[in-house]
Order: sequence, then structure tokens, then C-alpha cells
Amino acid sequence: MSRLRAGALLVAAASLGALALTQPRAPSSASTVVVATAGATPALVRHLSDSARAPVYVLEGAGDPLRYGAGAEAAPDLVGILRRSPDISQIIVAGWGLEEAELEQAGNRRIVLAPAPLPAGIATIRWTGAVPLGARLEVRGTTTGIAPGAVVRLTGPGGGIDSTRTRADSTFALRVGVAAEGRFDYAVSIGPRAGASPADTVGAAVIRGVPPSVLILDGSPSFESRYVEDWLRRRGGSLALRTEMSRDRYRTRFLNRPPADLERLSPALLADFDVLVIDAEAFGHLPPADRQTIAKAAGEGGIGIIITTNGAATTAAPLLDGLTLASIGSGLRSGRVSWDDRPGRTRVGLAPLRLAGDAATHVLATDSAGEPAAVWRRRGAGAVAVTLVTTPSRWQLGGEAEQFAAYWSLLMGAVARPPAVHWAASQPASVDEPVQLVRIGADSTTSVIIEGPDGRRDSVFLAQDPIVPTRWEGTYWPVAGGWHRVAADSASFDFRVTGGWTAHDAAARREATLARVGARGSEPGAGPGAARDGPSERIGNAPWFRRIPDGLLFALFLASVTVLWSARRAAA
Repeated sequence: MSRLRAGALLVAAASLGALALTQPRAPSSASTVVVATAGATPALVRHLSDSARAPVYVLEGAGDPLRYGAGAEAAPDLVGILRRSPDISQIIVAGWGLEEAELEQAGNRRIVLAPAPLPAGIATIRWTGAVPLGARLEVRGTTTGIAPGAVVRLTGPGGGIDSTRTRADSTFALRVGVAAEGRFDYAVSIGPRAGASPADTVGAAVIRGVPPSVLILDGSPSFESRYVEDWLRRRGGSLALRTEMSRDRYRTRFLNRPPADLERLSPALLADFDVLVIDAEAFGHLPPADRQTIAKAAGEGGIGIIITTNGAATTAAPLLDGLTLASIGSGLRSGRVSWDDRPGRTRVGLAPLRLAGDAATHVLATDSAGEPAAVWRRRGAGAVAVTLVTTPSRWQLGGEAEQFAAYWSLLMGAVARPPAVHWAASQPASVDEPVQLVRIGADSTTSVIIEGPDGRRDSVFLAQDPIVPTRWEGTYWPVAGGWHRVAADSASFDFRVTGGWTAHDAAARREATLARVGARGSEPGAGPGAARDGPSERIGNAPWFRRIPDGLLFALFLASVTVLWSARRAAA
């Protein structure tokens, strides 16, 4: 019995002592405050408050202030805290951090970050918000707290569409073809099955873009060019075709554009086209001046180039920086070519080459063996695509007209010169978070109207970039989720505002706060070690007894006292 009483007495003393140590002390100075943000834990916040002898303020998203101790107070934002206590000189931030707008309000005050672990999920993401009809929606991002090899799934309105696995560097890439106009919501989730984890929403506006203006240079008469011409005619596109009949003798044909002199390739001529389609043999037969003009038109002028080949692609070497083509035999071969969710049934001709590229090269289509059949990469202001498909007309002749159209839309969509005016929005866009709108083009209108899903209209003013005069930027604060439209005189643009993105928002807050910690630490007068005192392990670790909930400590104390009281009564 004596051992039981001794043990109960020891537990009672220890739990009572731990309770005493976990209670907040009265702050000794108003110059330092602890600010609990989303992701903060009560034990860490109480430890920081005790160590700094500072009051605790709990921002929205960090939970109930009562969790952080009796003295913790709720605060709407950092501005309210600073307005109430203007003498604050140091702010200890616990959790995932503050937003950039809040950090700007801190002025020259010292910021110290005690970071909390980020939630598992998608840390960064971007996608093609406006997708031309027939092109592809591409989604790229990184994850945090997810093991390499995890399945990332893109699910569209009709069910599962594409899936991939996270790479060793935590990155992933998803691609899917779009075949109908409209606004579509896609869910990005992590897990072996759709719905295995909470999904974040990616909004894609599929638009019927302006058909490209195409120039085709054929080294010899080709039926393939005739099928491309028919396809462009149905789409309302324009075409100029030059076919070499014999040395220095050409036949020209024009579609939906006035005739022009195509014998000499000048910069002014190429600037009038969005895409140049040329076979490697024809490129090799061009005069050196014309080859140089084409290379300059891509690198500086922004024209997109599609190179077709039947095995002589080395003659186009000046355009193949970053790409390699190796012979795998003589004579043409055939195979099925697929991309996105469009596996082709008909076998098409393929050049006897193996196509590969560097890290900046993107695969557009693969053959039956999974080897690249078409790729593209940036070249300065323009882009170059190389395809091994020699007879795409077989899709048309084999009853797969949609496959033929999708193939050329894929190639031209990857390399075509961007439209004269186009818009972009920062991604993802969330409610009550700033959305950066960017317009690039000759339009000089200084304001636009944004229409929300409920019909509400707001004006957003645009500022001209001081370095790039064709770039205009503005900031919009959405108050509701759903699709929004930027209504402008030159071009309209749709973007979707969503909720969620917990891991993304947490990562953005932490990066912004860490950047502020580093910048403040490097400022004159910040004091030695200011930057070092930011995201340190020491400030983020609480002693073991701070991690025990107060309720459990009190229960242990009460149980021990009960045992002592019972033992005393039994002895009496």
C-alpha cells in the first residue's frame, strides 16, 4: 500500500507541476506578440508565448482562441493587432505564415517564423486556363508531404481521363485533349482511385480560337498538303502553299488570303503567318539565306515551325537544337500513333528514325512502342515541332477524320504564334485572395469589366509594365466562387474561382513569410543573427510536457489525489 501511495503522490506532484508550467505568464513587454496562423498548434503557441513573455493573438483560420490558453485573443487580421498595439516591434508567427498583403502591413517590424508542417497535398499548380478547341489541357504541379510514385489523377466531367505518378522531385504533369467548347471543371486528386482524397478543382475554358494562318513549303508535290488545305478550309483558316516542281520553279496556291510572292522568304513575309510547315528535305534545298531567315523568324519573330521528315531530318539541323534523330533502318515503317485519350486505330507511315530531346522537349504523340512520334520545344520567341508521321492522311482515308483533325490541331496548337491580344490569370484563383490579371498585346485600354457568376460587374484598372509596353496588369479580389468573365473590347477571357487548395495556400504563406524573414534579416540595422532567428528548429520545438493536453494532466492529478484519499480512509 505504501508503494501505491508513493506512486500516486509522485504522479500528483508531477502533473500539478506540469500544469503550472504550461500556464501562460503575464507578459513583461508589449513590444513582442505571438500571432497564431492556420496550422499552428496550441502547445507550440503556448511555448512561444512563455518564452517571449508575449501575448497571443489568434487569426481567423487558426481555430478557437480558447485552445491557445485563457489569455489568447481573436484578431481579424494583423492590421487590427498593430492598430491596437502600435508599439509592437517583433512579431512571432506560428503556423503556416502570413499572406503577402499582411506582411506588407508589418512595415519594418521584425518577423520571426515558427513554421508548422505543411499539410499533404498539391503545393504548386498551373494549367492552360484557355484551351483552343482541339488542343490539350495541360496541368503541371508539385506536391508536399506525398511520397514519390503516388498516383495523381485528373478527372473530367465524363469520368476518369488521365493519371500519372509523382516523380522523385515531387513534380507531376497531366494532359488531356478537349473536343467541345464550353467551361469545364476538372478534379485533381491524389490516390489510387478517383475520390481517394479531397479533390481540387481546375477550370478550363475551351474556346474556338482564331484559325492559324499557315505557310506550307513542299519540296515536291504531296497529297498530304491537299488534305491539310481541306481541313483549314473547313475551319476557316488561311493558307499559302509553295510546291517546288523543279529547281527554282514553284507552284503556289492560296486559301482565304490574297496572293503573295513566295519565291523569296523575307522576314516581312514570314511575319504574316502563325505556322510554317516544311519537310526536312525542302529545308535542306533552300538557299542558306532563306534557312537563316526561317531560323531568325522562329527565334525572334515568334513563328511556329512544324518539321515533317521521311528520314532526312538531319538536313534541318539548324532548327533542331536540343533534339536528336537517329536512324533505325532504311525504308518507311508504320504503326499506330496516340496522344491524350485519342488512340488511333489506323496505322500511319512513320519515318525510320528515333526521336529524342532534352529536358525542355515536350512529347506530343507516341507510337505503338511508346516511343516519341512527335515532339516540340521552345526556340526563342517561337517554337519548333518535329513529327515522324509521314502519312497522316491515312486517318482521313481510314474513316478517322476526327483523328486527322486532332493531330494537326495538336501540332499547330503547340507551336502557333500566340494571338495579338491574350489574357492570363494567376492560378489557382481563390475567394478573398488577389487574382493577378495580365493582358499582353497592342490593346492599350486601361480598365476592364469583370462579370461574376451572379451577374455582378466590377471594374479593374490595368497598369502598363514600364519595361514591356505591351504588358498590362491588374488585381482583382473575387468575393464568390465560380466562373468569371473578363469583358474587354479586344478579347474576352474566362477564369474560375475555387475554394480549397489547402496545401497550396499553406505553401504560399510559408514561402512569403520566409522571404520576408530573409529580407528583414538582411536590412541594415536588423541586428546580427536576425535572419538566423527566423525558421529555426529551436523556436519550433516545445518541451515534452507542453505537448500533453491540459485536460490529461488534470485527470492524472485528480486520479492521484483520489488514490491518496482512498488510501488514507482505508488506513483510518
